Amino acid sequence: MKLNFEMLVSNLLIPSLVGLLVGRYITTDQNIIISALIVIVASVAFFLFSEFLLYLIKHDSFERKIQGNWVLITESQNKNAMEHFPYSISSIKFDFIKKELKYSGFSFDENGKITAEWKSVFIEAREKENKITYVYEGHIFNELSDPTVGIGYVRFFSNSNGEYITGTGNYRGAANDYKPVYYKMIKLTPALCTELISKKDIMDTSDMKNLILKFKDREDLKP
Repeated sequence: MKLNFEMLVSNLLIPSLVGLLVGRYITTDQNIIISALIVIVASVAFFLFSEFLLYLIKHDSFERKIQGNWVLITESQNKNAMEHFPYSISSIKFDFIKKELKYSGFSFDENGKITAEWKSVFIEAREKENKITYVYEGHIFNELSDPTVGIGYVRFFSNSNGEYITGTGNYRGAANDYKPVYYKMIKLTPALCTELISKKDIMDTSDMKNLILKFKDREDLKP
């Protein structure tokens, strides 16, 4: 509840109160309805302005720079992971309203068949370390087992322009007896996506499958 309260105060209450004071300052008592409308409009306007200003300030933040789709290549001695999850496509999104990252994805076998899915239930960004740590829950397809849970991290690497285009990470989950599974990541830019499947972005799992089948034979693309 502490986080929700802080979000309420910082994102809604304070801007609204400032707008309320500004609106009240420029109104008169001659017409109560008009004065009330001016106060409401001023409150909403100031709230929207403060959110836009915050967006501009955080536009180049670490959380926003790592947003996008990524291709994951498993590099592990874990035979189960290499057999069932050699490739994955993940999505990193920044929720502007909740001010938090979301990390999710699908795993594939060598034939492009979806074998698992996962999503973060907790994530922490460590900008000074170019790193995120996360707790996830997932499900392995074609198995009757309960959803699996685990922890992991990703460290991102930027190019000379300050763009994060590659990364490395690992996760430990119940499905792998909590043995670490290591992987590398490459940013799925519009140019790379177009090169592989003639589309600027993946739209569904069919696009993901086609992309994996194209990507797995391109040694020159793997970080």
